[in-house]
Amino acid sequence: MLAYQYKNNHTLLVIFISLALLFQPFIKIALGRTLWNIIDVVVAIFLLILLKVEHKDEK
Repeated sequence: MLAYQYKNNHTLLVIFISLALLFQPFIKIALGRTLWNIIDVVVAIFLLILLKVEHKDEK
C-alpha cells in the first residue's frame, strides 16, 4: 500500500518494495537474530520518521 502511494517517488518505491521482499517469506534469508533485530529497529525508525514528515506535509 505504501509503495503504491509513492509510485511517483522512485526511491521510496524501491525501498518499500525491497522491504516487502525482505520481510515476506518468499525466500528465506538467514541473517541471524542480532542482525534481524537491528534491521527491525532501523526500519521502524525509518517508517516513524517518514510518517512524521508526511504528517507535517499535510498541515
